[in-house]
Amino acid sequence: MNSSKNLKFSWFGSPTIESSNVSLHLETRKSVALLAFIALSPAPPSRENLAVLFWPEYDQSHALGNLRRNLSSLNKILGPEIIRADRETISFADTSLIWQDINEFQALLSNVKIHDHIEIEKCPECINSLEKACTLY
Repeated sequence: MNSSKNLKFSWFGSPTIESSNVSLHLETRKSVALLAFIALSPAPPSRENLAVLFWPEYDQSHALGNLRRNLSSLNKILGPEIIRADRETISFADTSLIWQDINEFQALLSNVKIHDHIEIEKCPECINSLEKACTLY
């Protein structure tokens, strides 16, 4: 799989990961949680923080080893150019290739908040956005 394919992450309900409308299956629930954490973090998380958060029962060396293995597994499933990992942080190489239901939900609600209307109940555009947000949720 290559990075030119669009990814779809649905986090509401049971998480689903898709690439070009094909469902992808991650090896473990921890891999799904790691992917969600990276995808939803407002800033790229550090390797050390991820290792401690996901493998608190291990010493730093083993926790970082588990993180490397999980990142390698994610790279095999998502494609080698999707996750960018340097010595300090983990992030996505190009977030424009990734659609996430939570981001869409937040964008729909933001559109309603900034839309210029007198009464929200009488605004078809806002009602449509709220209905779409409810459907996502």
